[in-house]
Amino acid sequence: MDRPISMGPFSFEGERTEESVKLVHPSEGPTLEIRVYYRMLDNKTPPFGKTFDETLLRVRIVDKVKNTIEYSGRGLLAGDRRHPSEWCDIFTVSRTLIGVRDTAKLGQRASDFRLIIDNPDVREGQPERVSIQLR
Repeated sequence: MDRPISMGPFSFEGERTEESVKLVHPSEGPTLEIRVYYRMLDNKTPPFGKTFDETLLRVRIVDKVKNTIEYSGRGLLAGDRRHPSEWCDIFTVSRTLIGVRDTAKLGQRASDFRLIIDNPDVREGQPERVSIQLR
């Protein structure tokens, strides 16, 4: 967190995480929800180019035993779809999700996960994938 990430025409940073417990369905019991907040540092998209949410589609969190949780939603906090300045990705950590392989060892806190973002538009000097430990 708190380090610049450059992907395609975008440069942004993860600002913070928040976790809460929700009751999504009575059969599951309490479910962990993790929100990862970001801030845009630079947006070099051409006019009418792909929007941020059309570009960054492969965002997920992974725990130590490789249980994988895809983001379940993205919230725009400031700016607009073409020029976001702040947003968050929402992850609902449920043992019933397809990416969960070992329910006994499923992460229970944000700090049990790493944020993984694939770069679909790699440019010179940019990584194909970013992996950041959540706190």
